Amino acid sequence: MLLVLGLGLLCLAWVGWRSYQAYDHLRTAAGLVSAMQTGVADVTAINPSELDVTLGKLQGEASQAHSAAEDPFVRAASGLPWLGSNFQALRAVSATVDDLSRNALPQLVTSASQINPSTVKLNNGTIDLVPIERAAPGLAQADAVIRAGIDTMTSVHRDGLLASVRAAVDNLQAKLVATSKTTGTAASFSKLLPALLGSQGQRRYLLVFQNNAEIRATGGIFGSYALVDVNEGRISLTSHGSAARTIKNFDQPVDNLGVDQLNLYGKTMALAPQNVNFTPDFPTAAELFAKMFQTRSGIAVDGVIAADPDALSYAMAGKAGIKVGSGVTLNSSNVVQFLLSDIYSKFPGQNQTERDAFLSNATSLAFGSLLSGAGNNVVAVKGLVKAVDQRRLLVWSAHPDVQAALAKTVISGSMAAMSGSEAEPAFGVFLNDSTGTKLSYYLQNQVELSPGSCDPAGRRQWIATVTLTYPAPPNDLPTYVLADRKSDRYQLTTKVMLVPLTSGTVTGAQVDGVPTSLQTGVDHFRPVAVATIKLEPGTQAVLKFAITGGASGLPAGAQLAPQLYTTPGVNPTAVTAVPATAC
Repeated sequence: MLLVLGLGLLCLAWVGWRSYQAYDHLRTAAGLVSAMQTGVADVTAINPSELDVTLGKLQGEASQAHSAAEDPFVRAASGLPWLGSNFQALRAVSATVDDLSRNALPQLVTSASQINPSTVKLNNGTIDLVPIERAAPGLAQADAVIRAGIDTMTSVHRDGLLASVRAAVDNLQAKLVATSKTTGTAASFSKLLPALLGSQGQRRYLLVFQNNAEIRATGGIFGSYALVDVNEGRISLTSHGSAARTIKNFDQPVDNLGVDQLNLYGKTMALAPQNVNFTPDFPTAAELFAKMFQTRSGIAVDGVIAADPDALSYAMAGKAGIKVGSGVTLNSSNVVQFLLSDIYSKFPGQNQTERDAFLSNATSLAFGSLLSGAGNNVVAVKGLVKAVDQRRLLVWSAHPDVQAALAKTVISGSMAAMSGSEAEPAFGVFLNDSTGTKLSYYLQNQVELSPGSCDPAGRRQWIATVTLTYPAPPNDLPTYVLADRKSDRYQLTTKVMLVPLTSGTVTGAQVDGVPTSLQTGVDHFRPVAVATIKLEPGTQAVLKFAITGGASGLPAGAQLAPQLYTTPGVNPTAVTAVPATAC
């Protein structure tokens, strides 16, 4: 008995020692993973030699951690009651980190080096597609490994874990989730971009500028547009026009909307080009706009690209100012204010001809400046990445196979890309102007998503708090900004649309603590609740939605990292999404 007891104690000591070794190596590896994340996060500033050194250290630490965690005695201890779950979690973390260091991060470093701004840049209107094609396979592999790691961490049961072990699981899952947002978009887009840019033949796109001074769910009304031809990376602008005055409204819908969208938005989506994006689903809006353009012009397009003045300002950073006539020079600092506010003072009348001519000329000159490749290319690339992150740059393809792949990425602006998962429940808060004015220019938004309690059925409850602030001047705005309204001229009416998590339910809402009525419906199989907010200049409203989630298949205590999507306005929305645990 003494001999058996002694052997048992030796086994426990050995398991403890090997587990400590695994934990110690993982702790060091965690810091190296963070360093790698930082090193590849900004493609414009990658230092391959530094990353190689860091990667070598990480692979060594990860390998030793994995070796210790897969010791036969540690594996056997994984079956013990109570403590066994800790050894199982330790093994899952070490295996994931080892896989990450060998099969994801090396590919990510190589691919990021291949597509940095020194190799992929505009030169007299042409992009070299070869580096992008070479980088695509490595990005796809890295993204697959990272997503497999997320699945592994999500499946780890947190109940009964020691605090330090649980923290290791949660931290690794959070790192992987954050990284996957970049790798997912990069992998999909690197595969699609060559074809989008004409590697397989000429493509023709509508480049649409969203005017978020009159806000819509995807950003702003579709205003001016340009027809762009792309062939083997060569980009050229062929014509331009105005949604309201070139395409104009239709007497009959250009397409049959579904019952759900008709109930929520009415048939005006299929009648007026400025209203196609009442829905937050950009593919729906883009397809409607493409059909409207084709009906008027007879020209079929291969896709629609939407950008707003903020995206333009980001892309113009590092470039010289552009003289656009009438004594106006546009640059990254003033282009948003001029295009969304000052231009209405410069051309104040209801006659649009002079304003349209000025905007067409400005569009051509700005587009030509961007295509030239002149200026600081690194800053321009950073600006485009920022625009994508803020959903200010959106792309739809008329080719079903390309669109199917695009739909999974943030650049698609699709509700499919906003579906989330059980571990990452997705919510959306979107805005639509109801006044027909350009007063949304002054709107400031703040959105906070926070967890509530667990209801008796074991469902997580959530609170979405939307704060709208309207510091508009009470007088002296141009007639066109006010849409020539006769009463309540400066009042801003905004419809706030909440899309809860998949299978979630909006149970009520309050404005400034007082219950308010909601319009409810469905859009792309997602429940939608809409509240109408009226604001006078200098006022604020706080809108709170109460949400109950659906039944979760996750183990109790599993980490939830909610995602929150919002309408990009003139002023960036302050967004907060508070993590929670599964009930």
